[in-house]
Amino acid sequence: MSPEAQQALNLFKNTNEHLLIVGQAGTGKSFLLRKMAECLAPHQSAVVAPTGMAALNCDGNTIHGLFHLPVDKYPYGIITRDSQWCRNVRNQPEFAGLETLFVDEISMVRADVLDAVDHVLRIQGPKPGQPFGGVRIIAFGDPLQLPPVETADHRPWFNGTKPDTWKSPWFFAARAWATIRFTTLELEDNHRQHEDPEFASLLRSIRVGDLKYDGHRSLLASLSRQIHDQDMALRVMCTNQQVDDHNNQRLHSLPGTLTTFTAYDRPLGKWVGETPVNREIHLKIGARVMLRANLEVGEGWVNGTIGRVVEIDPEAESVVIEDDAGKKKIVARHTWKRELSRPRANRPLDEANYCQIPLTLAWAVTIHKMQGQTASGPIVLEADNAFVGGQVYVGLSRVKNRHQLSLARPLRKNPEPEQRAMNFMKQIRPQHYW
Repeated sequence: MSPEAQQALNLFKNTNEHLLIVGQAGTGKSFLLRKMAECLAPHQSAVVAPTGMAALNCDGNTIHGLFHLPVDKYPYGIITRDSQWCRNVRNQPEFAGLETLFVDEISMVRADVLDAVDHVLRIQGPKPGQPFGGVRIIAFGDPLQLPPVETADHRPWFNGTKPDTWKSPWFFAARAWATIRFTTLELEDNHRQHEDPEFASLLRSIRVGDLKYDGHRSLLASLSRQIHDQDMALRVMCTNQQVDDHNNQRLHSLPGTLTTFTAYDRPLGKWVGETPVNREIHLKIGARVMLRANLEVGEGWVNGTIGRVVEIDPEAESVVIEDDAGKKKIVARHTWKRELSRPRANRPLDEANYCQIPLTLAWAVTIHKMQGQTASGPIVLEADNAFVGGQVYVGLSRVKNRHQLSLARPLRKNPEPEQRAMNFMKQIRPQHYW
């Protein structure tokens, strides 16, 4: 464990401070989160993340799932205080025993969502009326990676021009963020690219939008090339539409019969919002797939493992996949659980269950779904159409070294971080970002 990580762990154990743990890709933020969570009993803490994939990566729940936030309703918090949802919050005390809330991938948490969490905990937390209900917040992430999702419909709520709006969609624009004081620590020891220090140096420069060094520009330009196993490489793309088009084209080009697996919920209708994998999964023999559950960690069959479908048994509802080393694994239906209530004495835990084959097509995947993960094999990055700050950096930083990576096309412009995020980093870590 790096000195910075040990300092953060000591602060966590020996103080009651709220912590913001930041750091570039590959510095061990997820590892540190797990170490901290292990220090607490399950009923004392909760781990949440803004997306289903991020929640899988940190063995937690989605924010929407744990806090029962309405799906596709916005904005939350103060604006919705008179809504049916807010009245239900008052009727369902859930979080009286919660002491610590871990929030992973904080950069992707929208300001109104964080205010909604604060709203729930001020009513249902151990200290009603206090910020976050007196719950300690430990947030992890990197504001210089992916920002919160902000569609055109959202923008009027995040320009700060009207009462009850936010200055930006970023978590640090939440009203609740200003109500508590965070101690910020930055992890700097890069574990992911430590074997390729020149590539790691390039990534540091791209992360902060500083490509002044000729060597960095030359190295970036050299990545627009063919690599070994180019045809087998994972395509990492900017948009869902690109990914769906590429995966569907590759699937339909395969010979053989298409088999469809349909998900089901238990109890019916209890699982709302984002699902771990699609409700309908279409597969053929030869399809390239990614595992989306931890099945056998010791054997390497974990969330993110890539393989190829070699057998399909529709009657047994199972698939056999083979990894690049030739190892095979039977993959049957998997059940994901989502807590619909906090553990409390003398009351059964209310859960939603989602059951499906834990696979997604994996000739291509979005940069957003790769955040927090390390690619085990080669990737081809298509990022010339990047549309938000940090997107190129996240795509480039998924690999351990430059030899795993190819840029499908040269970048149209130098990658830059999102300026509001950069300003925030300058504010909290001025010695690092000026």
